[in-house]
Amino acid sequence: MHRKSRLTLVMMSVLLMVGMLGVQPAKPVQAALPTDLFISEYIEGSGSNKAIEIYNGTGAPVVLSDYQLELYSNGASSPSGTAVLSGTLATGDVFVVANPSADPLILALADMTSGSAINYNGNDAVALRKISTGLLVDVFGQIGADPGSYWGTLPVITENRTLVRKVDICAGDPNGSDSFDPVNE
Repeated sequence: MHRKSRLTLVMMSVLLMVGMLGVQPAKPVQAALPTDLFISEYIEGSGSNKAIEIYNGTGAPVVLSDYQLELYSNGASSPSGTAVLSGTLATGDVFVVANPSADPLILALADMTSGSAINYNGNDAVALRKISTGLLVDVFGQIGADPGSYWGTLPVITENRTLVRKVDICAGDPNGSDSFDPVNE
């Protein structure tokens, strides 16, 4: 019995000394802030019920006139429709672009409408491009590929679905030619 209590005292002393020396448990590493905007939500409903939500997690306001949404219909390798964004997007906020004929509930959340870029179905790619650099910053789908009716495997598909990016995704996919599966997004 004395042996256990002495061992306990020794362990407590060691732990106290370690604490006094400043040895502390490692702090969790915080994820880096996104360096650019990215598509955070994709709505592809029946008829014209379609919208794209763009998120700014960069830590600073972003002037949207330097960005455009591009629609690549039916496996096209060049855009079939574009929409230059407008306004300034505050950090931590979202910007919603909807089809102008969408349901009034969707339109009530929209910051902008576009019938040319937001006129897709489940097999069309949608890209966000930074105009000043000419570079893609995010692509939903695969440019130049027609997957048939949709990308993905049931139940996570791009046709007649609302898809929200996973919380651990904090950057867009700027490679428009890589394979796309919405379950990974």
